[in-house]
Amino acid sequence: MVPDSGIVPTATKPENLHGLMRRREASINNRPIIESDRRFFWDTTALRPQGHLGLINSPI
Repeated sequence: MVPDSGIVPTATKPENLHGLMRRREASINNRPIIESDRRFFWDTTALRPQGHLGLINSPI
């Protein structure tokens, strides 16, 4: 949804504003994740643990 100002915030800007998708861009949410909604709990400075399924195989 475009605010009354007509300016779409970068983090929520749809890739497809005019009905055409010319290139794909990442969609990002600038909202913090609360502790109870987290799915991954390892140290953020480390790599994903060896046996972890990752996002593709994670039950959503």
